[in-house]
Amino acid sequence: MLKRDPKAGFRQRSGGFFRTRTVWDFIAGKLKRVEPFSEEEYQQLLAAQANGPVPIMRAHPKSWWFYCNEVYCEDELLTADQVKILVLDRLLQSQKRLQRAVARLSATANQAPGRDPIPDDVKTAVWRRDQGKCIQCGSSDRLEFDHIIPVSMGGSNTVRNIQLLCEHCNRDKGGHLA
Repeated sequence: MLKRDPKAGFRQRSGGFFRTRTVWDFIAGKLKRVEPFSEEEYQQLLAAQANGPVPIMRAHPKSWWFYCNEVYCEDELLTADQVKILVLDRLLQSQKRLQRAVARLSATANQAPGRDPIPDDVKTAVWRRDQGKCIQCGSSDRLEFDHIIPVSMGGSNTVRNIQLLCEHCNRDKGGHLA
């Protein structure tokens, strides 16, 4: 399974005995890459990871990859292409989740307190169309006007979006699409 490893990363240090030089250690929890990266290798690594995942370390059964300025750990012997696909898919899912949250919040912010009542002419038209019966079970007891697309999901108070359901069928449906 591929996952982001927040404990893994690079640490800069000065190395050398006679001549001081900067090196970069890769550390993942208690594990450390045996060979540090020179400054030049580290800069090349930074440039390369912008285009695709770069393998950093393998400690059986795990491998660490550097991609999109994040370190990822996996234990399935994935290829660079597979890591790239999984990371990009995860980023796309996060963006969609964020867009949905923003849409929900802006819909809530734009909504007046409470909800607009269904107009009487819409109720009359729906009652006639559905013949005064629940469209699911045919009951004519305890009927309710139901939004096919819930108001919380952007549904409107139009004849096309309202249906008759009995109380039981409406509770079974809940706030989901019909």
